[in-house]
Amino acid sequence: MKRCICALLCLLLLGSLALPVTAATLDPNTGSGSVIITAQVPYEHTITVVTDGGAEVLLGDNAADRFTVDRLSSPELIIRGQKNHVIKSAFLNGEDITAAIDNGFYLFSPVFEDKTLTLITEKSTPPDNLRFTVKGTVTQNGKPVKDVELELRSEPKTDTTDRNGAFRFEDVESGHHSLTALLGGKIVGYMEFELVSGAAEVNFSIADGGVTEIKIPDDTATIDLILKLSDDEDNREISIADVKTQQTRPDPDAPPPTGSSGGLQLWLALLGISTGVLAVTGVAEKKRKKQQ
Repeated sequence: MKRCICALLCLLLLGSLALPVTAATLDPNTGSGSVIITAQVPYEHTITVVTDGGAEVLLGDNAADRFTVDRLSSPELIIRGQKNHVIKSAFLNGEDITAAIDNGFYLFSPVFEDKTLTLITEKSTPPDNLRFTVKGTVTQNGKPVKDVELELRSEPKTDTTDRNGAFRFEDVESGHHSLTALLGGKIVGYMEFELVSGAAEVNFSIADGGVTEIKIPDDTATIDLILKLSDDEDNREISIADVKTQQTRPDPDAPPPTGSSGGLQLWLALLGISTGVLAVTGVAEKKRKKQQ
């Protein structure tokens, strides 16, 4: 019976917005008395986002500057830069949580009070003037996924995968980027990556903050990515399975080619044109002499 009463009291405590609690006090004269104390237990809490205009925060599939979450829940936010900005630092109720943001994701510990998330950003400046074509395939469980809408930032670009899971972005600058994948309007994947030129050969690795560094040679023109979506609905991270470079841009400092088949063909073409011009000129000269 005592266990049933304790269980009922616990349910009342969790399910009530205001639960009266009785605290005993003793009257020095009579030795008896009581005081009623009201404890307020909210069902929900508010997460307020404060930014300098260079960041966007998403909970689920929605971007906003204020979210309402259940008490003692552990929501996961996507924090991404926009307008060519990157996240420099983040504070939660004044505490620095920058290092806890992994690949753009931040997972709350159980929320028991209202929270204010303050984000400070900085302008993302490309390290060089190189531009690339970034293309590839979106897969899940080893199979291509069609109709996935991809949002590439810093400079906003969008594309939708075809039936082969293929996508393509032109004129992509080097430096920091984020990629958001949506299927049927729902966010199914997100990642942050950085294009870094100057490598001897193409390679990729996970850097600080969960950002994927893709290192490529300076003469790279096209980057081909194989992207993987998780089959776990609770895991919305996009991972890279492979990176290739398919073509190279010419070296502007390299001397023009000599002795190549292309040069020979050009020389023969010019010789043919010159021979034709001389022949036409000779025929015209003969006609002129006969007329005289």
